[in-house]
Amino acid sequence: MKVRLRIAVITLAVLSMASISAQSAVALDKVKFPYSPISYHSLPFLVAYEAKLFEKHGLEVDPVFAGASSLIVQSMLAGEADLAGMAGPAVISNVLKGGDVIQVAALVKSFSVPLYVQPSITQISQLSGKRVGVTRFGSVSHFTAKAILDRSNVADAVIVQTGGYPESMTALSTNAIAGAMIPAPQSVVLREKGFRELVSIKQIRDMNIRFIEQGIVARRAYAEKTRTS
Repeated sequence: MKVRLRIAVITLAVLSMASISAQSAVALDKVKFPYSPISYHSLPFLVAYEAKLFEKHGLEVDPVFAGASSLIVQSMLAGEADLAGMAGPAVISNVLKGGDVIQVAALVKSFSVPLYVQPSITQISQLSGKRVGVTRFGSVSHFTAKAILDRSNVADAVIVQTGGYPESMTALSTNAIAGAMIPAPQSVVLREKGFRELVSIKQIRDMNIRFIEQGIVARRAYAEKTRTS
């Protein structure tokens, strides 16, 4: 009887190990995941990647920094990706035009990019006639800058595009511009160098402007095909 029991236990153990081995051998679903920007807004994606949380859910995610949101939308419409980490004007414009890229999750629901300026500038009015850097026209940083300047009645500031947050930081550091919309971690470096945070995230939130600044988007066809109950 004891021998039979041992055989049964060993058999169950072998079958369990075979089952676990078979599960681990199952190929993970590969997901190309372009994202933007390089800032703390994208940390949830990168932390999940480094902690291997995607693998626990059967996904092999490849996060790729892809620059501006508009470029990500173009690549998704071309079929190069089904999911992406982004939000903002590019998605809104795509939906209004009847495009296939839609917002499926919101991570940051209001403007959250602070305005940094040269140390000599202490008031928004001093930006009159001066250059203010944003990543690209039509980007979240552009909308944020316009909201701040419009609400402060500074209509003649010159908004220029730099290409990205690191480029905005460089332009501000070299005195090429008087101010720029720059989030962490770049803003931490600027603060240490003596640049002034003229409009903080709290002040922007107090403006009570609702805006999805970061989240997850998907191609509509893909979202409908993979939706779960």
